[in-house]
Amino acid sequence: MKQCPKCGQIYTDDFNFCLNDGETLSAQTTTNQPDEPQTVIAEPLKVEPIKVNLENNAQNDDPNSYLPVQPQLKSNSLFYFAGALVLLFGLLVGAAIVFLMNRNNSNVANNNDSTIASSNSSNRNSNQPSLLTDKINANSKKSNSNNVNVNANVKPSPSPTPKPSPGVKPSATPPIESKPICYLDDAGAGGGEVNVRQNCDVADCENDSSTVAGTYPNKTEIKLLDAGTQTANYKWLKVRLVKQNRVVWVATTKYICDGE
Repeated sequence: MKQCPKCGQIYTDDFNFCLNDGETLSAQTTTNQPDEPQTVIAEPLKVEPIKVNLENNAQNDDPNSYLPVQPQLKSNSLFYFAGALVLLFGLLVGAAIVFLMNRNNSNVANNNDSTIASSNSSNRNSNQPSLLTDKINANSKKSNSNNVNVNANVKPSPSPTPKPSPGVKPSATPPIESKPICYLDDAGAGGGEVNVRQNCDVADCENDSSTVAGTYPNKTEIKLLDAGTQTANYKWLKVRLVKQNRVVWVATTKYICDGE
């Protein structure tokens, strides 16, 4: 037995140092009385691992023998199930593709049939007018031939020649434009401007401001073209602007002629 010289803890001969203070152990001194209880620290026993024969594991009935737990092997059913799902998905995709292809082919065939049917119908419809036209032409030719035969037997009666009556001469067409030279004039004010109109023969130039065709100064030379169109308060004359060569309408109070 060994004893720590510092704390007096007793150890077996297997220890060399004190576990409490690290002092080197020395041989135990017999100072303690034999009746006092002593605490002896002994080194744990060395336990060797037990070797188990796996081959004879089924025949080993020793309950104290250590048997490691074998990990549970995964079942292959999961892989089989996943493979079956993949195969089923592939079959569904393939069936969908085949269905769509057949549907497109049937649509194309139906379109071709309808096109051919409409073409045949159009040809029949186009042939019907031609047949009708041929029949009408044949009837017309037959009718014309009958008319020729009838007219050949009928002699035309002489028509009397009209004699011109003496002393009657056609009246001469009066000139469209006036001979006197006229000018735009704002009531003789001089130096002013005159609003000319358009389409006074069909529009209300007295009340419709959209008929205003422009503004020209006094002394602009014009030529009268007609007798005029009367409205509620004014009479509108159709005139031609000589230099501008433009036909417009002007009120009778907005022009003056030489000699007036």
